Amino acid sequence: VMSSWSSQDSEDSRRRKQSRLGFWLGRLCGIRPADKQHAKEGSRLIHPRSPFAVGMAICSVCALGYSAIVLPIKMSFWKDSSPCKLDPTIGADIFVDIFFMVEIVVSFFIGYHKSGGGYVDSFQAVALHNLTSFERFWFDLFTSVPFSFLDLSIAQACVNGVPSSKADAGNAFQILRMLKLLRLARLFKMYKSMHHLRTLKSANFTSNAVDELSYIAGPTSMKLLSTMISLAFFVHVFACFFWRVKIDSNTDADLDSFLSSRSIELENKSEVYMLCYYFVFTVFSTVGFGDIYPVTFQERLLMVFMFVCGSVFFGYIMAQLNEILQSINKEEKEVSQFMESYIAFLRQCRAPPETERRILRWVRFYYSEEVSAKQKREILSDTKLPNEFRLALAQSLQDNLFQNVPFLV
Repeated sequence: VMSSWSSQDSEDSRRRKQSRLGFWLGRLCGIRPADKQHAKEGSRLIHPRSPFAVGMAICSVCALGYSAIVLPIKMSFWKDSSPCKLDPTIGADIFVDIFFMVEIVVSFFIGYHKSGGGYVDSFQAVALHNLTSFERFWFDLFTSVPFSFLDLSIAQACVNGVPSSKADAGNAFQILRMLKLLRLARLFKMYKSMHHLRTLKSANFTSNAVDELSYIAGPTSMKLLSTMISLAFFVHVFACFFWRVKIDSNTDADLDSFLSSRSIELENKSEVYMLCYYFVFTVFSTVGFGDIYPVTFQERLLMVFMFVCGSVFFGYIMAQLNEILQSINKEEKEVSQFMESYIAFLRQCRAPPETERRILRWVRFYYSEEVSAKQKREILSDTKLPNEFRLALAQSLQDNLFQNVPFLV
């Protein structure tokens, strides 16, 4: 009897553990049977809209953003550093490389929705879909080579004190420099961030976050912020490319002369970067002070390309800023136009200054109240808005006045 009780207890304990495991798998990964009563889609693999998949997408976007910022610096300012000297970002590089490799493996355990409709959660089908798609597997594999581990192994060989280590490290570094050109392909991986953003949007993460930020900062501030971030990123990339071209197309003496004339040392990478950033920004803004100019054929060729990109991008920036300023001044212009007739009439009648100021303050207040009331009527009478939303909005606009009316509650 005691033996049967013991086996029964162990069986109950195993079932409870399986129940808890199933609960967390369904909660975090979306792995659960279909629930038709609550309209929840079942999945045998990780669901693409589950919190785990959304978290992976967020981390991937952050890792791609980090790569887009740091990679141009690596390929320009740190390219010719000693093979025995690690880059300052080696720790973050190792983490990003590990994450990209883990992401490739995890992608075989995440289901996907077909373009024509339907959800696929079979491991064999997902694996076949990934292996037959260049952009889903092979391109990711090609751009996820862990170069940080190669850098770390060469630096470790220098530290070990083996007599031929430094010579071998130097030869390996020459080969590694050629292989590192493959890192440029990771920039093209940025297109994948758009796929992840669509995944986040479908999971109602991006839309909720953007709506919350827009509510706090305002849509105009968000548009201005995104415009400034885009400008800063493009200037950053071209600044790194400019310095790379300048290093490759000038002698060491020319570089020393170029920097010393501006009181900058070659070892001071931050000042060199700011100088390049300043120059590219003047090109993009079409200012061109003339204190820095291209000297070699390669630099002139890059400048032609930068002029074209800068003109297009500067025009886009100006159009965005003009739209933002117009939206800011739109209400003030409408108020001024409404008040012009009152001002003209009061000046014609030679009304006292104090009376004129009081009347104009009242006119401004009246106009703002009329505009607000008109907007309320238009929104509340919009038939496309569901009744429950219109009622909730009306309660908010009227300071919950409708809550005191029983049949409207």
